[in-house]
Order: sequence, then C-alpha cells, then structure tokens
Amino acid sequence: MKRFRDAVGKSPDCRPGRGGQAQSFLANTSPATRRRYLLFVLLIAPAFLLRLATAAYPIMQTILLSFTNLDLIKGTNSYVGLQNYTAMTKDYGVQGALYSRSCSSSPRPSSTWSWG
Repeated sequence: MKRFRDAVGKSPDCRPGRGGQAQSFLANTSPATRRRYLLFVLLIAPAFLLRLATAAYPIMQTILLSFTNLDLIKGTNSYVGLQNYTAMTKDYGVQGALYSRSCSSSPRPSSTWSWG
C-alpha cells in the first residue's frame, strides 16, 4: 500500500481530496472560472427548465388521460382505470400493428433501405 502511494502520489481509493474526503469540482479553480461557470448555469437554466416543462406536461397529461374515457362529443370524462389498456390488448388493429412491427424490426442491409 505504501509503495503504491509513493509511486502514484495518491491514495489507492482514487477519490479526490485528502484522506478520502470528497471536494467540490470547483474547489481548486480561480474566481474568474467560478464566475464563468455560474454565468453559464444562469443562462442555460431557464432554457433547460422551459424545455423540461414543455416536454413533461404533455407526457404527464397523456398518461393521466389514458386512465379516463374522455370523449369530447359525448361529453364523458370519467376514470376507468386500466380498462383502456385491457381493451387495447384485445383490439385486432393493435395486435396487427404490434405483430407487423415485431416482424419488421430486424436489421436490414443498407442496400434495401428506401429513401423518400
């Protein structure tokens, strides 16, 4: 163990810091670098949060609506639980689509791809 530390210059657990204590990755940087990193985070955070919100809301709404029998023409919107999913497993259209998708998902050589 001592030979390893002497040869490499750090402890064998390879964790940053002294005595196995973790340090921040900005601990040994200059104040200018920290300011640049903070500016980067402040400029990127709003765009990231907006993108997350615009992606997460439709996905969550779709999941919630899949548990209802929403029909805008009839005006129904009641909770049905997993009935939609059990009905979907018995639907021939869904079964056919899943079957054709499973048969066509094998990799094909590039010469058989059609572009257009």
